[in-house]
Amino acid sequence: MGVVLFSLLLGVLADGTIPTAGQGLKLLLHEAGGGLLFGLVLGYSTFKLLRSIDAYHVEVMLTPAAVMGGYALASHLHISGPLAMVVVGLIIGNGGPTLAMSDTTRRNVDLFWELVDEVLNAVLFLLIGMEALLVPCTAQTAAAAIAVVVGERCWVLDL
Repeated sequence: MGVVLFSLLLGVLADGTIPTAGQGLKLLLHEAGGGLLFGLVLGYSTFKLLRSIDAYHVEVMLTPAAVMGGYALASHLHISGPLAMVVVGLIIGNGGPTLAMSDTTRRNVDLFWELVDEVLNAVLFLLIGMEALLVPCTAQTAAAAIAVVVGERCWVLDL
């Protein structure tokens, strides 16, 4: 939805014409519908490949290849890559382990994606920490930080 709104507003800035509701709906259908359809096709194709191969190292590498290649192709086709990859993940994550993977493959795929998750979380927090170093420490930012922490505590504790 954000990509569609951004594209519509960019069009307004570029040529000065206000898009119609039909144009917005068409763009949303292309982005979201195309992403979902592409995800179904890619997920089913990857599932069939996983089912036909019985070499865990090839199957493990097939999962990130589907994600990276699929996302790149979705971007090239101007459809929603995140929606497509969610559909691929649902197909592979739900049907793949029981219907297309051996126990060895399942274990190795799980270990691979757990490692990727840990690495990306570490990078995320590293980047957040680096960004925090760039924020000047003034009385206003300190007061804002305290307000956020207190507000979060009150919300969590339902005060």
